Amino acid sequence: MGKNNIGWLITKGIISIIFGMILFTFSEISADLLIILFGWFVFLIGLTSVIASMFNKSNRKVFLTEGIFGIIVGILMVYFPIIGAITLSWTFAFWLLVSGFIHALFFNATKDTFSKVLYIILGIFSILVAIYMILIPSAGVQVLVKATGLYAIVIGIGQLMIAANRSRISQP
Repeated sequence: MGKNNIGWLITKGIISIIFGMILFTFSEISADLLIILFGWFVFLIGLTSVIASMFNKSNRKVFLTEGIFGIIVGILMVYFPIIGAITLSWTFAFWLLVSGFIHALFFNATKDTFSKVLYIILGIFSILVAIYMILIPSAGVQVLVKATGLYAIVIGIGQLMIAANRSRISQP
């Protein structure tokens, strides 16, 4: 895996961690603002995945699929914030399910064992958070904000760990 791909993983990880920290710091924000922030978060992650697909021949389909899906979901969330907290919960859950299955199913796209294990763990974590959001859609906005923040931080840390591991492996 080239250095460009490691850079994109680091970028996605940093965006995720910053987004998660903002949600924890300002957990009193309104549902509308949460929806718009979430939309921008998903859009930016999708955009970085599409850009990363241009530089990554071996995982191009994975990055492109996740990226296009993220861009579409992000745009919908930004332009239709009236949808409400329950719809946000279900939309987020659907995105988590798709993203989780993509990570869990395409873990073989990477060659090293540590990254494979991390992709599987991140995929399972995404799926579990999605199930929680589906089963408890009426959870308060505070719970939704905290869960979204925690998810973003954990995914961001995982992406940084994968980037660090790949960087270590690619060095002579």
